Amino acid sequence: MSKFTPPRSRGDIFAIGDAFHDSAALLFACARGLFDGLVEPTMAGEVAAAHAWSAWRTAVLLNYLTAMGLLGRDGERYSNEPIANAFLVRSRPSYIGAALEHQRLQWQLWDGMDTAPTGRNLTQNERFDDQQEANEAFNEAMALLAREKIDEVAALPWLQNRRFVLDLAGNHGCYLAALAHRNPEMRGEVWDFARVRQSAERKFAEASVSDRLTFREADISSPVSYAGVRADAALLNDCLHYFDRATLGDVFQSVHRALDPDGVVVVTMMTLAANGVEPHAAAGFSLHMMLNTDKGLLHPTPIIERALECAGFDLKHASAMNSSSGYTSDRRRQIGSELLETDRNLQIERVDHERHEELAAVCRPAAEPGRRTPRR
Repeated sequence: MSKFTPPRSRGDIFAIGDAFHDSAALLFACARGLFDGLVEPTMAGEVAAAHAWSAWRTAVLLNYLTAMGLLGRDGERYSNEPIANAFLVRSRPSYIGAALEHQRLQWQLWDGMDTAPTGRNLTQNERFDDQQEANEAFNEAMALLAREKIDEVAALPWLQNRRFVLDLAGNHGCYLAALAHRNPEMRGEVWDFARVRQSAERKFAEASVSDRLTFREADISSPVSYAGVRADAALLNDCLHYFDRATLGDVFQSVHRALDPDGVVVVTMMTLAANGVEPHAAAGFSLHMMLNTDKGLLHPTPIIERALECAGFDLKHASAMNSSSGYTSDRRRQIGSELLETDRNLQIERVDHERHEELAAVCRPAAEPGRRTPRR
């Protein structure tokens, strides 16, 4: 995804209004397996016959996908461009169809813009309870999008040789499974809703770590869930956007109490500037969460940092990760960071907010919750 350019003309505003055309065409074509049949040059009539579609209507669709840069056309034959062959053909290991199917099944969600500002929209949990297809698509999409940074998270030095790790709101369990695979003595639990149990346990089995990892149905925002729990590390990966700011503080304080004195919590999140506006994609994701949940939104990165400190954590390290957030997975790259402040207790790197990246923060319990660590 290219860098967002603000509208400068009336035509630019119309283009924003028409942007759903691209989404609709892509999501339909991918859901119907259209790109599978276009690895080799193919006539529009042949594509139409394979799908029992109208020939001329199929040609219009193929022309539009060509205009979008997903297909190429040579005479009357159409074929995938390299980008489509890499990511939109089901047989390819880099296929991202699970994530696109998750997006397609959310199409009806955006009809809720009329009621979302009043708080009467249909939430993600309500949809998943009623729609098994949407639940499964979400689980597979989250596992797919996590692949880009699993190795980075599992290799973090602060997570090595840990005894017991909590993967909070861990969904598919991929992070914990990868970490356990690297650390043969480690044990741990994924906490999440019951509906993702099978997905997590399947990932444990695939990584051959089922004997050391378990799934627990638990609400990570409830202090009751943490009663009697002790761990020396915790993961909070891409889940904080489900909570309002008050609940965010409750989660951090509960984690603080559950960790051993030498424990760490690792937080990964999409970065959002303090103004809540930049980058464009992060602001858009925050709107998505507002539509999708009762109280969810993407919290500006400085809010997360302050909430961690107020819960009693020392922010030991914060830096941009190589992988971008799920909805802009094409922007994967190493970025430069500017050192904002350094002392023996605190090191924070400011992320370049012109790019859409994720932040990894590593924190250690440092004080009683509510007592901030002074900055020298």
